[in-house]
Amino acid sequence: MASLDVTNLFTSIPTVRTVKMILNYVYNHPDLTPPSIPRNILEEMLICTTEAPFRCPEGNLYVQHDGVTMGSPLGVLVAQASMSAVEHDTFQDKEVNSQLYCKYIDDIFICTHSLDLIETLRSSLQENSGLAFTIEMNSNGKHSFLDVLVRSNSGEFVTGVDRKPTNADKCMNDQGECSEK
Repeated sequence: MASLDVTNLFTSIPTVRTVKMILNYVYNHPDLTPPSIPRNILEEMLICTTEAPFRCPEGNLYVQHDGVTMGSPLGVLVAQASMSAVEHDTFQDKEVNSQLYCKYIDDIFICTHSLDLIETLRSSLQENSGLAFTIEMNSNGKHSFLDVLVRSNSGEFVTGVDRKPTNADKCMNDQGECSEK
């Protein structure tokens, strides 16, 4: 068991390339009817993700020219589209298929008997995306993935809640306040 994760996904997404990929998928898909909105209008609407102005605490205005701003309403859509295209290209190579492959946006859980396959998959994902991927291997048959503790036991997976050592067992209420009690 291992997991892969993109380093700084949202701010590293090649947005211009991703917008072109989305437009190609939407307007050139062999099985789907294109939307009634003209391609150039949708392109202008999506291209707004390529430049994100923000003001720093000192008051200076900056523009982020690539990547997607954290919290952008289109951020998750663009990230998912980008990662899906990368996976599509990666899995064209039959050498990277594993026994189990699960993904949530850029967090990937993989189970395979080959340690070399994990590195091959990481290299292929990086090559196809231009993004940097980290690898975290299991420890003693246990692996934490998205706050789920996965244990491998005689060919079966047993899951439970994983709490990080920094967890203070406090929850926010509906007012967005974390009480000390």
